[in-house]
This record gives sequence, structure tokens and C-alpha cells, in this order.
Amino acid sequence: MNVIDEVSKLNAAQREAVLHTTGPLLVVAGAGSGKTKVATVRIANLIQSGVNPEAIVGVTFTNKAAKEMRERVMNLVGHPVLVSTFHSLGLKILRESGHHIGYQNDFVVYDADDSQKALKAVLKEMGINDDKLSSLLQNISTLKNKLNAPKGQEALIYNNYCALLKRSGAVDFDDLLQLPVQLFRTYPEVCRQYQERWQHILVDEYQDTNYAQSVLISLLAGNQKNIFAVGDPDQ
Repeated sequence: MNVIDEVSKLNAAQREAVLHTTGPLLVVAGAGSGKTKVATVRIANLIQSGVNPEAIVGVTFTNKAAKEMRERVMNLVGHPVLVSTFHSLGLKILRESGHHIGYQNDFVVYDADDSQKALKAVLKEMGINDDKLSSLLQNISTLKNKLNAPKGQEALIYNNYCALLKRSGAVDFDDLLQLPVQLFRTYPEVCRQYQERWQHILVDEYQDTNYAQSVLISLLAGNQKNIFAVGDPDQ
């Protein structure tokens, strides 16, 4: 499939977005307007323009959407490109570089049940009734996704929970966002390695990003700020 032909099929606004190659760009468009197509054709155009496919990373919110974008790019240019969910990208970073903050690359990712059991064990050890287990777990999740530091007794519970996970060689789902941010902020030289590796970042469904996701993407973009984001504020 010819990328030039695909570009020629786009309308003027879509074409302008696809042909933009450096610096930040936010594309705001409604449902059914071809946002994902613009993102995939832009990836293909970057590759055809000489950008190394390994220097491009696409991020979206579901495995299905990531798979679709990978297949579209493959059909256009015949090159595989890293397109994943935010959490899968965080997992990849931690598997490769988590040892800097004390995580071996064979850590396990706890699901909701595992996380609940871990917190229940922490509360039992602390002599705290677990009747508010679900709300406490939700508070921990919120703190991690907002990159906030806990306060008061909540801080002790939070820290003990995180320590138990780490001793167990585990992370929870929210750690897949929070820990890469911690890694990059603590070790800027590690962050720079990823900035040099992934020089073009594309974010689909940008309106759905939370604070931790936004910070992670911003850290990866670095000073080059080659971020291409598409989103629909009405969704």
C-alpha cells in the first residue's frame, strides 16, 4: 500500500496533521472523524520520510486498539512499530530498567484480588479492621494515579502495602504508571536513554489520560516534545 496515496485521500486538516513531523501537536476531533487513521498514516509517513521505526512509539488505551494500529501501520509500510497501552508500556520500561529502583525483571503484576489480599494482610498486621478494605484500596489507586503522597495514618498503610508488594517481588496495576515516573524522576539519565530511543510519541484517545499517564508521556518526550496526540473532548 502506498503511503502517498493514503495521504492524498485525507482532507486538508487531516493531511496537515499527518505531514507535521516535529514538535508537539494536539488534534481535537469528534467521533468518526478519522483520528486513528490520521495517527496511523502519520506513523507510516514518518517511516517513509526516513525515521527509524524503532524510534516511534504509539500509546492507546486498549489492547484491541493497539493491535489495530500495529496492523494498519504494518499494512502501510511493512515495518513493525511499538504500539501498546499505557500500562503495557510502563511494564516494558520496568522489566528493562526497574532494577534501578529495586525491582527485578521477573516481578509479577498483581490483579485486583491479589492486591486486596495484600492490603488485607497489611491491615491485619497493623491491627486495623478491614471493613473499609475496598475504599482503602481505591484511595491507594487514586494516590498512585495522581502521583500524590499519602498523609497521616493513610501514609502508613500505603507505605506498608507498597513495601509488602516489593518484598513479594510484585507490583499492582497502578504501579505500572507510577513506578516508571518514579524511575525517570529519580534517574534522569535512564529517562534520557528512553528519550533518545523513542523520539516520536503518538497518543490516541488523549482525552482519557490521567495525571500519571500525562506525566509519563511528558517525561518520555523530553525537550524534543515530539508528541502527537489525538482526542475528542466530548467523549
